Amino acid sequence: MDWYFAPVDDERCPFKSVDDIKIFLNDTYTRRFYENSVYTYIIGAEDYTVCFIDYEGELYQNVTGGGGGGHEWAYDTMTISDITQTSFTAQCGGMTLYEEPVSVSMKIVMDDGLWKIDSFEKN
Repeated sequence: MDWYFAPVDDERCPFKSVDDIKIFLNDTYTRRFYENSVYTYIIGAEDYTVCFIDYEGELYQNVTGGGGGGHEWAYDTMTISDITQTSFTAQCGGMTLYEEPVSVSMKIVMDDGLWKIDSFEKN
């Protein structure tokens, strides 16, 4: 399969390089969660599924095809439980891009001085 990449030129994008994305992922997810999740394809895949590359000093996005999904979260429905000094559970409802109801439960833990997602489960 041929790969097709296009420059990321949206000024709203906070990322200018793959390293910027790596920093964000490291600050958002625990290593255990990241390495065992679908998020590894964002920058770590060795095939056409990789989403971003650096090319000639600019960030490029894979536009080959496929895609994913997205969600719109109803943050006003979020509940927090199982609170300790080093972790808590957050639950939130929302809608998929196909307007189907969805809810998630996330385990958030203190890791390297930052609150990070350690597990993410759709209900």
